[in-house]
Amino acid sequence: SMFNTLTPQILIEPAVGKTFDPNLENLQDIKADSRILHYTEVLKEKALIRYGKGQYIGLVKGVSESFNSQRHLDTTIIDGTFTLKQDDENFAVIGSAVRAYLGVNVQDQFRHLQIFSPNKAVESSLNPADEFIVRSIHPAGVFEVQQQFDDMVLVPLSFARDLLNEPQKVSAVEINLKDGESSSRFQNE
Repeated sequence: SMFNTLTPQILIEPAVGKTFDPNLENLQDIKADSRILHYTEVLKEKALIRYGKGQYIGLVKGVSESFNSQRHLDTTIIDGTFTLKQDDENFAVIGSAVRAYLGVNVQDQFRHLQIFSPNKAVESSLNPADEFIVRSIHPAGVFEVQQQFDDMVLVPLSFARDLLNEPQKVSAVEINLKDGESSSRFQNE
């Protein structure tokens, strides 16, 4: 059941490349389907995560606001809270592997995660710092599901868009259906 809290019933990913436009007409039709309980846009990419003197390469997964309304997310939290946004401030919820490797203390209000992503707009620069986009975010909570998810950093989609310099496209759309709806029938349609 903990695995199912972070795994959607239906996952839409690009057949070619890493991203696609979520505003395509057929996706808008799917989004409006009355059988859908949660329709979450996702932008994800590996990034370098720093905390204090530690460094870790993990998956940064930006999720749209509908992700927060999914059931049972709080059951995965082992420290802190499952908070991605509060009063216009962005927060991260990190996997237990990230916390263990970096020694993250979610109670420390003065230390933030620094996340580094290659700047796609810069091909080469005399200053190596120009080749990366660096953003800071406070970790609000730690989740634990299983090893394949615990190296992840969940952030708001808007934060991921800024970090990855991707204003419109997404990596995936995650769909969960209302109780009693058949995921196989929905997928076939």
